[in-house]
Amino acid sequence: MWWVGEFSLIQVLLGILLLIPPLLMVHMWRRTRMLLRFNRALDYQRTVWSEFIFAVVIVCILIGIATTIILTEPFSLSTVPLLVMFIAALMSRHVDQRMKQIDPEHVTYANLARHKTKRS
Repeated sequence: MWWVGEFSLIQVLLGILLLIPPLLMVHMWRRTRMLLRFNRALDYQRTVWSEFIFAVVIVCILIGIATTIILTEPFSLSTVPLLVMFIAALMSRHVDQRMKQIDPEHVTYANLARHKTKRS
């Protein structure tokens, strides 16, 4: 913790927040493995893998942006992660709909959300 004195509090907090995306990737990895078991069709598996790879790329971009903010403190970049996350959400929805086209029995995020709401 000798380096804490060299950085501002916001930089230290952002550094701690860098641990969150890799933890979220554990959930994404489990979901990818689960989806790969449901359908052996090559198009479906390719789509599942593309969603996972896209998520890894997004996490790397967010870590790079956060690292830049930590090291240089240009808070003008703070809107870029929000834009990247918005684009990621749109792309994830598109991939989910593509999986639904390939496999009509695929459970989309919207179906899961409705089920969780009814269950609560």
